[in-house]
Amino acid sequence: MERIDSTKVAQKKLKKNLAFSSSAIFYVYADDENDSRVSFLNHYLLKRNIEKVSAVLTYRDISGKISNKISIEITEGKSFSYSTRENVGNFEGSVEVEFFSATNIVVPYTAATIIYDFKNSICQLHSVSRVYSKDEMENRRITIGEEAGWTCRDSSDGVYSQAIITNGFKEIQMPTTFTVTNFKGETKYIDLGVIELKSYQTFKLIPKEHLNISDFLESKEGHISISFKADTFFPRFICGNIKSNNNKIEELQMTHSNFNYFKVETDRLDNQNDIGIIDSPFTSNTNPLDIIVYPNFKDTEDIYIDLNDTKTPLYNDKINKLSFSSGSKPVVKTSDSRGLPNRLVAGLIVNWDDIRLPSECSLGMVTQGYSYINKHWYWGLSDTEDTVSTMSIFTHDDFLPLQNYDNKAVLSLYDLNGICGNKTLKLSKEPITLNTAEIYDRKPKGDVWYTVVSDYPVISVFSSIEDKLKKSGSIEHSF
Repeated sequence: MERIDSTKVAQKKLKKNLAFSSSAIFYVYADDENDSRVSFLNHYLLKRNIEKVSAVLTYRDISGKISNKISIEITEGKSFSYSTRENVGNFEGSVEVEFFSATNIVVPYTAATIIYDFKNSICQLHSVSRVYSKDEMENRRITIGEEAGWTCRDSSDGVYSQAIITNGFKEIQMPTTFTVTNFKGETKYIDLGVIELKSYQTFKLIPKEHLNISDFLESKEGHISISFKADTFFPRFICGNIKSNNNKIEELQMTHSNFNYFKVETDRLDNQNDIGIIDSPFTSNTNPLDIIVYPNFKDTEDIYIDLNDTKTPLYNDKINKLSFSSGSKPVVKTSDSRGLPNRLVAGLIVNWDDIRLPSECSLGMVTQGYSYINKHWYWGLSDTEDTVSTMSIFTHDDFLPLQNYDNKAVLSLYDLNGICGNKTLKLSKEPITLNTAEIYDRKPKGDVWYTVVSDYPVISVFSSIEDKLKKSGSIEHSF
């Protein structure tokens, strides 16, 4: 059985890491009305003062064949953006983003974002999946995929679920099964047998092709976990939901899977009374936020969410769905003498409009272990030219008293031309919410990224983007 380190242990190992390249791979789709755009910030210069980094973007079609390759020298402190439609035309497949440096960049995972700018939806998703390099194959760590955290919404009105897996550099035979759980806790187990994947082939798992999932879900959310075996890529995949009309895709909302902690071993918090906190960021939308705590967490008795002295139990065999207002900080507790699991995976759901697909942002819970990370630099996509942006910044005085720090954070904004806004914020126990349009010192061009730098090391940062014309939006947490 694979084992995932606690936050504290993982951070200690990372500080000793050597890496001179990093990568990520994204599913991309483009046609006359839809586009997928890779966006990133030169954090290598801004955070690590690495003056020169090379980047390569490789577009491959569904079969794995290279369609275009772009080489870039990254030297300026600004954002970068690459449209699938502009670089390969109408297209479906993957784009691999690789960075190379003569200086240690520490982390082999690229910090980039994919923006799915579709006819009736907008979605942002940070990098999660990557294929292993040939050098990594000898030292690869995880070869068995036990993934969960996929909310499925199949219905009769053109909505269907889809997961995307892109293979690495060699052909593989991948035994694969998946399990669907509906709101009643009933399950369906599907054995797909052995799936043969060519080098860099993109595989789309569409549950409705294997069972009558719409009837099983009864127009409510379901949950899917997947088991597979592969040694060519990190076992994380993009998953979500699509809405089509007359076989034409009009909306796409994606998130990513996470470890199935019922099968993947991890630690517990140090003490029975230790808590976890799930932050609920602000949006420009007035609808309540839904939080789904996925089943398949580490076996724990009497685990519950406490908000305003109201206790809501969490169950390991079905979807747990709760509604909160923006800015809430639901607390996860247990009376189990073994303590809380170190990791609990949730999804933040926003219904931007009654006729649009909800967006989903994968969330973890903040625990005492985060106070040991000593992190002071946060960054992520803030805005695009066509969206309204809302940022949320949470502190966690429960774990680390603010009074011991200077209580300041510097927010900077960067577009395709460089820095375009800067503001010093005063931190407090209450979350901060702000509209980035009020911070610009000039009209921004293209995708805008933020950095938040603070002496206080236990911060959560979120950005919410909303396209008012499309009545759609998306939330993502920082790197």
